[in-house]
Amino acid sequence: MPSRQRREPTLKQRLKAGATVRITHPYDNSAEAVPSSGKETRKMMKLHSCGSTKCAFHEADMGPFRRCARCLEKAYCSRECQRVDWPEHKKWCNQPERLRIKRSEKMIDAFRVNPFFQRYVEIAIILALDLINNHSVEEPFSAFVHIMVEPEDIVDFARLRGDLGPSEVPDDDEKIKGMLQVNYISPGSEHILPRQKVLDLCRLHQARAYYEGIQSQCAVGVICFMLGDSQAFMRVPAMIRSESIDIAKEALPFIQSPVPEMGGSCELPMSIASCIEFINTSIRLDKTNRFQLRAEMTEADKAIIKGAAQPLNVTTALTLAHNWANFALESPTYNMGLFYLQARMRAEYIYKWFFKPSDSVYL
Repeated sequence: MPSRQRREPTLKQRLKAGATVRITHPYDNSAEAVPSSGKETRKMMKLHSCGSTKCAFHEADMGPFRRCARCLEKAYCSRECQRVDWPEHKKWCNQPERLRIKRSEKMIDAFRVNPFFQRYVEIAIILALDLINNHSVEEPFSAFVHIMVEPEDIVDFARLRGDLGPSEVPDDDEKIKGMLQVNYISPGSEHILPRQKVLDLCRLHQARAYYEGIQSQCAVGVICFMLGDSQAFMRVPAMIRSESIDIAKEALPFIQSPVPEMGGSCELPMSIASCIEFINTSIRLDKTNRFQLRAEMTEADKAIIKGAAQPLNVTTALTLAHNWANFALESPTYNMGLFYLQARMRAEYIYKWFFKPSDSVYL
């Protein structure tokens, strides 16, 4: 009797299996405690720094700050700081675009107050800037982090792209639950982070670090966050701790498991891409939203996913990857969020079933 031929799994089955894959690292439990619930994350987000980039005061030091009377969002320690910040704040205060900016700031805040993610963002920045060999406490650094909101269910990701057929494509008004994902981490740019602004922010951050008794071995700098296709940036003073540099030097690999086609687990060498994939996988597996990094997708979010079904122009990709700020200025209509997603999809395991092996492009 002829043996029954084994049926190949469908794309939907492969995607669902891929969404169960976990990534671990020897140091992922050695950092500070991860928020155990959404309530704990929200509590960490409630304390604000003064809204003026020329001030280092924090609500933890001075008690509750007063909010801008127009938007009731931006917080300041004094009228003087509000006056100094007004030329920048008035661009967004109480504007229609403000709702989108508000969501961006909320998700970025939840992401950056999480010590679990902070550790591996630091490591990725160390690798991007080669701080293992060029670590200088006196020289401030600048880095760029691009994030986006994509479907929390990888099957919805495939539906938006049209990979499951026309009948599966969601209606325009269908609500889709999304989650934050990191697309790209790179050195900063003079166009987005002028050196004088970096120096001013770093001096304030160093003063605050001294006030809090943090050791001076920390490298101080600025991280510029950008969400999706928005042209708005959120600049955040940051530190890179010596412990993170030690972890980057040791370069222990990540462990990815289970990997169905390999029948077990595999090692991922420490790199910028593997740090990003580790962060993104952790967020994907956070089903209870304790990290507070989930939100309903907007039409702009969906448009990026739909556009990712188009072929990636490798020449454009390499140009943008190595000089993204100049490219953005010269090609303002180009959707950078789309490019960063397309590039990341070629590096992360969960997206491998969308491509043929010959399609992979590692930047």
